[in-house]
Amino acid sequence: MKKDSRTPHQGTIGPDGSILMVDSGRYRIQVYKKLCRELSPDEIDPHDIHMDPELT
Repeated sequence: MKKDSRTPHQGTIGPDGSILMVDSGRYRIQVYKKLCRELSPDEIDPHDIHMDPELT
């Protein structure tokens, strides 16, 4: 099954944290599972983080 959306219409967050996206062009609901892992300190470089001045 293709993972791309033809015409994403609406989305919501499920009770388990997954994202449910309505794709009316393909007549389906695409479910995206929340996959995450904790980063170790050596994977985080604050010098690579750039803040948007309009958001601060």
